[in-house]
Amino acid sequence: MWAIGRVCDCIELMIVVAIIGILAAVAMPSYREYVAQSYGGSSLKSVAGFTNNVLVCVQLDFNFAGLATDIANFTELTADDFTAGGAFTEGVGGQLHWDNGECVVTANVSTVGLLSYSASALVAPLPIHNAKLAQVFNLLL
Repeated sequence: MWAIGRVCDCIELMIVVAIIGILAAVAMPSYREYVAQSYGGSSLKSVAGFTNNVLVCVQLDFNFAGLATDIANFTELTADDFTAGGAFTEGVGGQLHWDNGECVVTANVSTVGLLSYSASALVAPLPIHNAKLAQVFNLLL
């Protein structure tokens, strides 16, 4: 009687472990997508404050004192093609790049002040070392 109870406990434990493994395999892509979206949202929010100021400079030729210095103070932020003598001026477009190591967001400002964004994720897929586990994981997707 005691041995039958032990066997049932072991089988139940194996079933629970298998269910947890399947749930983890199903949840992993959703989690990675959530993390990528959060990095992208954070990067977009970070670059948006600077793009508003640059748009005013490009469209209205209004000079924000220290804007180029503020951009230079952030290691994640770089500006291309805007500066003519270190100042943002009317009719000169360019790009602002925000790279936080996980996501790159680029704000493109045209010469007339039109704004567009592009983004790319730098998050690498998780390595799967076991070939059988990789096959199961791919079947679940």
